Amino acid sequence: MTRLELSRRATASLLFAVALGACSDNDPLDVPDDPRGPASTMLAALGDTVTIGIGEAAEYEDAGLEVHFRRLRGDSRCPIDAQCIWAGDGAVELDLTTGSLSRTVVLHTYLEPHSAGVGNVTVELVDLLPPPVLDTSMDPVQYAVRIVALRAR
Repeated sequence: MTRLELSRRATASLLFAVALGACSDNDPLDVPDDPRGPASTMLAALGDTVTIGIGEAAEYEDAGLEVHFRRLRGDSRCPIDAQCIWAGDGAVELDLTTGSLSRTVVLHTYLEPHSAGVGNVTVELVDLLPPPVLDTSMDPVQYAVRIVALRAR
């Protein structure tokens, strides 16, 4: 390999590392959950897309399902005012409860899984809000998830 080729590879590697760093500016967060349960609960029907904040829950009465947004597990999504080489990923922890069945799941905005089931219902993460902005730190209490619950097939 020539000196020029080595120099080009080193430059390309450095640019790649800088670009990747710009897209992963948001450190993963692990906000403690509230053992007292949801602060507020919104009522919904299967098929409704709802938005709930950390500590809140959605109750899908027609399925006997409660979805509690316990905590943000991480947010490395690309800021809306930046150009990134990958979309990044947001990860949220949800409690899914229906009847006597209960499970805690971590759903992702980009990586898998985007959805999880409990009983005969599947909950899908539609979006994590708000979108990140470059050089702006987020207070974890500002986060909310958009979810939808559907009958499992």
